[in-house]
Amino acid sequence: MYKLEKILSCIYSNLILLLKKATNYNNFHYSFPIICDSPPKIKIKEGKVFLGRISARSGLSIFCENGKIEISDGCFFNNYCSINCQSKITIGKNTLFGEGVKVYDHNHTFDVRTGVSHSDFVTDPIRIGDNCWIGSNCIILKGVNICNNVLVGAGAIVTKNIERPGIYIYKDGNLNEIR
Repeated sequence: MYKLEKILSCIYSNLILLLKKATNYNNFHYSFPIICDSPPKIKIKEGKVFLGRISARSGLSIFCENGKIEISDGCFFNNYCSINCQSKITIGKNTLFGEGVKVYDHNHTFDVRTGVSHSDFVTDPIRIGDNCWIGSNCIILKGVNICNNVLVGAGAIVTKNIERPGIYIYKDGNLNEIR
């Protein structure tokens, strides 16, 4: 019974994505089929989203406003991952995301006199290379470039480029290469 449910879920998810493509035909492109436990929540405001042949569990959320998201073939998103784009986010092939990973290519502007702005943002593109593994509950912030073949340990906050392949963990407020 589980296999039948999985097949029906994939069919349903791809039908939802076909409807999304029909209503956003210039802004949304994907490679059939996408393997999902439930359809990704995709919201596009004046941006473009390109999905390769990906697979995802429940709760994948993709939001693109005036930006461009490119996700290559073979990527996997575990439960409740979120990608939020106002500039550009590129994810290389065969990259894995653990549960609860968040990717933001923008920050709200902030001034100590006036506080946080709800509508003004500072943006900087993000690139995640091929064959990476981003551990559960990681946060990747604007301007980060992660090279190919990188493992980022669970719970890391990535604010700087990772320029060498290896294993990185977040300890004492810093991202440290351990291998």
